[in-house]
Amino acid sequence: MTFTSLIVVGLLLVSSASADSAFYAGSGNCDGADPTCVSGPWQLWTLFVSTAGGPAPTEKLSMTGLPSWTFPSTNGKCLFVTVTDSHYVLSYAVGAKGKLSLKSNATLAPAMNPVFINQLGDYIIVANYHGPDDGTTDDGTAGISSLKVSEDCSLTMAQFLPEKGRSVDPGRQGMSHVHSVNALPKSKTQFVVCDLGADALISMKMDPSTGMMSETSRLHTTVGSGPRHMAFHPTLPIAYTLFEMGSFVGAYNIAADGGLKEAQRITTLPGRKVYSGYTKAAEIVMTADGKQLLVSNRGYGPDSGSVTVYAVSSTTGLLSAGVSTKVGDNFPRGMGIVPGVNPPQLLVAGQSTSTLMTYTIETNGALTATGMNVTAPPNPTTVSFVAL
Repeated sequence: MTFTSLIVVGLLLVSSASADSAFYAGSGNCDGADPTCVSGPWQLWTLFVSTAGGPAPTEKLSMTGLPSWTFPSTNGKCLFVTVTDSHYVLSYAVGAKGKLSLKSNATLAPAMNPVFINQLGDYIIVANYHGPDDGTTDDGTAGISSLKVSEDCSLTMAQFLPEKGRSVDPGRQGMSHVHSVNALPKSKTQFVVCDLGADALISMKMDPSTGMMSETSRLHTTVGSGPRHMAFHPTLPIAYTLFEMGSFVGAYNIAADGGLKEAQRITTLPGRKVYSGYTKAAEIVMTADGKQLLVSNRGYGPDSGSVTVYAVSSTTGLLSAGVSTKVGDNFPRGMGIVPGVNPPQLLVAGQSTSTLMTYTIETNGALTATGMNVTAPPNPTTVSFVAL
């Protein structure tokens, strides 16, 4: 691996947070359709958020590769980072003011191009996308990896389970592209895989003592729709899947065995029957109270460069027609709900401008800019938070 830089930056971002916290933002590749995006240099930033005031000191560390996705452990003591242009996942211990100490650099080989991370009990699971987007070599290096997490945050490989499949769009679906792994709420054994390349939602289980994984059921979605990421209702057994290529959200009832049944489908481009431009959905998040679901739309055209907010029924979990707000970047990627803030605030990573943008989420679904935008690492892909 060749090293660039890991920059840890202290910043007072949100003074209304209920406790000190840190958030992490990592660089990703430019979308090929984004004419304004200039790739690199690749960086991972830690930003310290204090209730007492005063930013944390800046620290610079060395690392390699493309730190596209970050994921904090459930106990907040570790941060896991996928090196997307390789076959590595890094693990760090989280210290004072969010400072990171490298604990392991685990190889996922033969798996390639790890992206999304999640956690089930003592194991993390990793989605291996295996690029390029228009590749056609479905050689089994896409799939799902499981790794044991030690007390000191170091990782040990448990299993790689290859995934093969394809669908109708040769530019994106000539082979399997596992885009996310999504742990069912409060479960240490069940998760759902989004395979964008195969247009499949795969329900899986994991042995909590060994990390061994197996498929329990598979749902084939609309061809060419490209399932990307998921969010879950905090109290109802409902999963929300964001379809990148189809630009819609699917709400699914979750059975006891983890199987999915579609209950609703709703566009990410509300109010527009015919779309003129280029768009693809990026991220999906839900507020902690389960009242609102948010998705980001990247691209150019009337409804791109936007975040759509849906009201969620407290009884059925179904979504109302969304409210779309233009944000300050045509290619918004990762998003996160800022913890401990009321009314809730949304942090949006802008790929084109390399900016982290903050918005208040209004009860009517509108987003109001807070004016607290800050410079981000180049082409940020993801944001995640750790309570300190």
